[in-house]
Order: sequence, then C-alpha cells, then structure tokens
Amino acid sequence: MVSFGSMSNLTKPSENAIPTKIPTTEAWPRKLRFGRTSVSVYRRKTPGGNFSFLVANYTSGSRRLDAYPSEAAALKAARRLAEKQTNSEHLAGSLRNS
Repeated sequence: MVSFGSMSNLTKPSENAIPTKIPTTEAWPRKLRFGRTSVSVYRRKTPGGNFSFLVANYTSGSRRLDAYPSEAAALKAARRLAEKQTNSEHLAGSLRNS
C-alpha cells in the first residue's frame, strides 16, 4: 500500500495566507440616502495639498457641485439637500394626486 502522507495540511488554512479582501478605511465617493433620494459627496485634493469636499446638487435641473472645506460640513449639507428634495417630491406628488 502506497502512502501519500497526511492530507490534513490541505484542509487547514495557511497562517501566511493573503486575505482576499483588503479592508479600506474610507470609501469615496459617498452616497447619502434619505427617503428615496440619494446625494453624492466627493473628495478631491486641492493644489495646496488639502482636501475639498463636493456635494452634487441637482435641484436646479442640471448638476452643480457645491464645495465645502470639511467633511462634516459637506455631509451636513448633503443631508439637508436630500431632506429638501424628498420633501419637495412628496409635496409635488400630493399636488398631482389631488
């Protein structure tokens, strides 16, 4: 009888195995959702080396990017914009159905 050795090493994961998914700290662009509306927040590097945050604003019908100096201010503005869009859609829908 021929022995091929222990097969147990094939079923155990190696201690030096490379993970298949590398976790990222932050994902950009971010999508902020409120109701049925989503607002995108982008991050870009300025020529001075700092970061600027841009909020995609479609309220006038065409895309406009509003710039904010901090992530917190951009996320707050995006939340306010999403709430405004959701409320105006609700109001327009109730006027159409009356």
